[in-house]
Amino acid sequence: MSHVLLDGTFVDPTTIDPKLHRFIGMFRPAVNPFANPTCDILCVCGATLRYRGQEDEHYRKGCFDSPQYISIEKEISA
Repeated sequence: MSHVLLDGTFVDPTTIDPKLHRFIGMFRPAVNPFANPTCDILCVCGATLRYRGQEDEHYRKGCFDSPQYISIEKEISA
């Protein structure tokens, strides 16, 4: 995965520090972001998606999900 959600914003994964951030679950976009692609897609699971419809199967399996984190400091103050 190339990006993670931190306090609702996509950031680089190297930003996450286990001492400062807590994992709260996976985020799945409401709509498949790769629906009807015009080119091949290299999926995070290692598969090359070349045909229409393949991307939907991978979307349902969770391949396009992103990990979500929250800042511990914000959680304590809430």
